[in-house]
Amino acid sequence: MAMKIFVCALLATVSLAARVNDTLGPRAVKGHQLEYVAAVWRHGDRAPTASFKNDLYPESFWDYGYGQLTNYGIEQHRELGKWIRARYIEAFKFLPETFDGDAIKIRSTYINRTRESALYNFKGLYGENITFDTLNIVSPSDSDLDIVGVPYRHCNYTDQLGAAGLNTSEVANYLSDNQKLLEFLEDANNLKPSVLLYLMVLADSLTTEKAKGLNLSAEYEAIYDQIYDFYVKAFEFNYGFGVSTQNGVNWRFELVKMMSGGLFNSFVHDLKVISFCNNVFHKIFNPICYQRASTELKYRVFSAHDVNVLGFLNNLNFSYLDYDRNDDAPLCSAIFVELWKDPLTQAEYIKVIYRRSEDEIFDLSEEIPDCKSIGKGLGCSVDDFVARSEKYRIRNESEYCAQQLTLSN
Repeated sequence: MAMKIFVCALLATVSLAARVNDTLGPRAVKGHQLEYVAAVWRHGDRAPTASFKNDLYPESFWDYGYGQLTNYGIEQHRELGKWIRARYIEAFKFLPETFDGDAIKIRSTYINRTRESALYNFKGLYGENITFDTLNIVSPSDSDLDIVGVPYRHCNYTDQLGAAGLNTSEVANYLSDNQKLLEFLEDANNLKPSVLLYLMVLADSLTTEKAKGLNLSAEYEAIYDQIYDFYVKAFEFNYGFGVSTQNGVNWRFELVKMMSGGLFNSFVHDLKVISFCNNVFHKIFNPICYQRASTELKYRVFSAHDVNVLGFLNNLNFSYLDYDRNDDAPLCSAIFVELWKDPLTQAEYIKVIYRRSEDEIFDLSEEIPDCKSIGKGLGCSVDDFVARSEKYRIRNESEYCAQQLTLSN
């Protein structure tokens, strides 16, 4: 018991150490230069994506229909955009005062709420005149392979991983132990999950309504705690939490790579190119550093989903699903990766800021288990961050998805 209390106290101390009291997040070290920022965020508050048996709230109840942002979700991202302006324009003088399509690149998923979240975020950042035409958001269609935003669709290898994951001993035992609840949720949604991710979908609309303070019909209210526990456990399994290596597969690694590899490939490439081209010799003599994409990019944005935010956090190997707790990443939560340079030593380092909400901001830079900080208040070197991230990168999505999952006995 004493040891359990000690471990809990230690984890709480680590979390408190990373939490930032300043509403703008951690401030810059005097004289250090910001060179690049990447952001991945979850869309704002939304309606449920679908109905379920005895749902008390029809589609007409919601502001814009199933799966769409609510008016509150629109305002959430407008406010996040204002926060980004306060940090990166007003405080750090880093981003341009007006929108610049060479300095800022934006990607969303095919799902409308991620596009609209980006739109309203940039309205908060640059004013109400911002339009979709201004932003030129890269949004793959719903028929495209998108290993960055929705890696679980149109990809043969991730289909195999998700299906086989249901048969791992830990997942199978959990579902067997909770068979009545599983069957109840399958019946409520008229859905039988074929891959790990769809376990979460069984409870998603229920938890979405309940999170808004709405009452559910009696059969759900009576067992809601069990439903929510199932929901969180489904998320944990989706990233291999508690799933041991078996049948020749390191499930934790493979599932985290699936959910974060495309995302990490994009911004790790940026870090390598920008760091490389900041070298005076390369800047003068290497043709790659003459390209506008190499010299003018300041801010890369991924407007996405909870599974992407959680994918990023789980890539960094924290002890919990959502950094310091086992829960979903909140609506409008956002992660910022910053590349900084000390002009005196020429050392470049990475800071990772997690804005879970306006009241919870964490500096994760010195908490990443496999990337040691180069100094107090700084972060790990860009070289070390890139090195620890290489194994997760999915460089070629077609080749990755063409793989065959081989299970040993």
